[in-house]
Amino acid sequence: MSLQLPLKAVLHVMRGHVPRVERWQPDPLLARARLCDAFRDLAIQIPTPQELDRALESMDASAWRRLLLVTLAAEDHAVGEALTVAHRFDANPRGFWNESFVAFAQSMDLHPIALLRESNHRLEELTRAWLLRVGIGITGETPEQSLARLERIDYARLLAEVGRARAAADERLAYLRKLQEKADRLRAPRGKW
Repeated sequence: MSLQLPLKAVLHVMRGHVPRVERWQPDPLLARARLCDAFRDLAIQIPTPQELDRALESMDASAWRRLLLVTLAAEDHAVGEALTVAHRFDANPRGFWNESFVAFAQSMDLHPIALLRESNHRLEELTRAWLLRVGIGITGETPEQSLARLERIDYARLLAEVGRARAAADERLAYLRKLQEKADRLRAPRGKW
């Protein structure tokens, strides 16, 4: 089955909720209730209170905000319908709520809401990663194209590349300094003795 949504439409939904989520002061009890309401509306199996508590126990404020963002996005009619279908065809429907919402929100720790507000690429990355996680494709893209685009904009990979480039530049600079010091010693005036 090929379940797809237009990326622009989902990005529009996500972008529309970012300001609200950014201002939100995490309230775990309210967030739990909202999450379970969304699951019920989407016909996603609702976890037991104990399962939910275990899954949510290590959430920080940033993860809570990302969780609220995807929960609000799931309330969009088209996104919600696609999620309902994706849940039905998921290999592990009992764990769908955790993998698609809670674990996803925790896994995107390089994406605080302020960064999503400032960077279209980071919002696109988060959106693409979420759609991939829930099993929804992007209209007009093959799965390979979607994955290739996600890898191209992967923030962790880009940060690692910057780190490697800095390390290489530092090594090159140290090498050039040694060469300069050696050249300076060779040019230094020598005394008669």
